[in-house]
Amino acid sequence: KTIPAGKFAVMRFRGARSGEAEATAVGKLKVRMAKAKLEAAEADPMFAYYDPPWTPKALRRNAVLIRLK
Repeated sequence: KTIPAGKFAVMRFRGARSGEAEATAVGKLKVRMAKAKLEAAEADPMFAYYDPPWTPKALRRNAVLIRLK
């Protein structure tokens, strides 16, 4: 999927692809954004998953992205 260019706040996180892991990562990124006084342009975060499903959960690399204003 092609995403229009822009500035994003991004944070890596490890673990399985789950709603709980995603919610935790979004919460942590929003706290960091607030400390840095960064404002989100969109309400919905995006997620990037880099590893195949057979990679052990503890070694999986993921990222949460939130577009900035």
